[in-house]
Amino acid sequence: MKRTLLHIAMLAAALVALSSCDFLRTVAGRPVSADIEAKREVLAQKEAERAAALARIEAEKAAVQKRIADSTAALASLTDAGVVITPLSEMKLRLIDQPTNKYCLIMGAFSQPGNASAQIQRIQSVGYEAGCMQCARVGLLVYACPSDDLVSFAANVAALRKEKFCPADSWVLVKE
Repeated sequence: MKRTLLHIAMLAAALVALSSCDFLRTVAGRPVSADIEAKREVLAQKEAERAAALARIEAEKAAVQKRIADSTAALASLTDAGVVITPLSEMKLRLIDQPTNKYCLIMGAFSQPGNASAQIQRIQSVGYEAGCMQCARVGLLVYACPSDDLVSFAANVAALRKEKFCPADSWVLVKE
């Protein structure tokens, strides 16, 4: 009787072991529940990283689109105000020293350094950055509001052009 009971217990244990999915998967050489769950977590983490990367790309795309729209509006405001925009490559004058910024407002050409200095002081007295560039045949070109950002440059030019000393024929030099 004890022997039969022992056989029944062993048979029950074997049935339970054989009926377990993990046991059958192990015997078949397949991944068990723990392996599947670990893989699921890795996939979920990769999906979260992909979603975060996609969100960053979308944010960068929106920022670029905003910068393009702002730059387009700034350029339109300059042209609407009648400001002539001249790329450096189209200048018929040869500059001895090049501007360091992409945009600058040319406020006048002077053959006398004293006159150029006086114009620079007037510009600086109202809070704008100013300087001069040496130009062959003309002398000194006085510039104001040098900038690499078109939006802030356009805002500064609009404000500076309202000053009484700003010549009506001031123009924008664009370094390419």
